[in-house]
Amino acid sequence: MTMPAYGEGISIGTAQPNWCEYTQCAPDASDHNVLLRNAVFETKSEAIEGSEGTSNGAISNNRLAVADDAQVDSVIAVNGANQVRTSGVGTRIDQLLDGWGVRNVILGNSVAAPDGYAIEVVGDARDGGNIVGCTETHG
Repeated sequence: MTMPAYGEGISIGTAQPNWCEYTQCAPDASDHNVLLRNAVFETKSEAIEGSEGTSNGAISNNRLAVADDAQVDSVIAVNGANQVRTSGVGTRIDQLLDGWGVRNVILGNSVAAPDGYAIEVVGDARDGGNIVGCTETHG
């Protein structure tokens, strides 16, 4: 069976609905990850996803692109906290769970997102202390 919604290139942590299966119902504290200078292309889902429960990581200087038929709304999904995203592409910050999707920093990106937002801060994440730099360029 193929499940294209789960074809991330790099996935950090476990989404909250799966915590009881993998982490005895606690947040998956896959913290302090640094993803530096990766090339991830043609994924069917996000090129990089940081799930709620993850924190204090950095994603920097990566070259990322999803497949034309990908079933996603972003190239990078940020659902964790205290993450820094620099020099990546199309990012979506979402607060899927209270306390997550907050205090993230997005700076220095060149984004190719012709069909949507280059960087989108969604819902309650808008009040979560997230910072999007004014150096972002749309390509």
